[in-house]
Amino acid sequence: LAAPAAHAQFDLSWYTIDGGGATFSTGGNFSLGGTIGQPDAGMIQTLHQRKDGSTFPVEVSLRPFAAEGKSLMVVVARDITARQLAELHLKEANERFQQFAENINEAFWIRDLEEDRFLYISPAFETLFRRPVSSLYQNARAFLGAVHPDDLERVTAAFVWQREHRQGIELE
Repeated sequence: LAAPAAHAQFDLSWYTIDGGGATFSTGGNFSLGGTIGQPDAGMIQTLHQRKDGSTFPVEVSLRPFAAEGKSLMVVVARDITARQLAELHLKEANERFQQFAENINEAFWIRDLEEDRFLYISPAFETLFRRPVSSLYQNARAFLGAVHPDDLERVTAAFVWQREHRQGIELE
């Protein structure tokens, strides 16, 4: 039994429960295209309003379905205040890190010891070692090519120790 396509305008006004009290969203007209009974409906972000007049962001999932010959819709609203705040803090932290990394004259990197690969290499690496950062992303061992032959044994031993003990090292 093939489900008919649902292409209709829905006037949505809904109530949600927030902290034990009902909240009201002004809803609105949302165009929804999808197949009844399939998870290809829509998702919107909007604001809900509490009884006290304050608002909070919500993500609303809309899914049409058919039952007893009627076209119906399940609407689920989630408070996304915490998620949006976490995303903002992450974005700000990333921006601070980028400012730091791009303006420091020392090379540093973040390395995955399990997979023996670099996750991040600061731009100063290219200036200090006169090698492209891309060479290390392609081959983590390429770093050893930048080490002076007199220091190669010591640096290699330090990296092996770091991998075995899962601790940071600082070499000069």
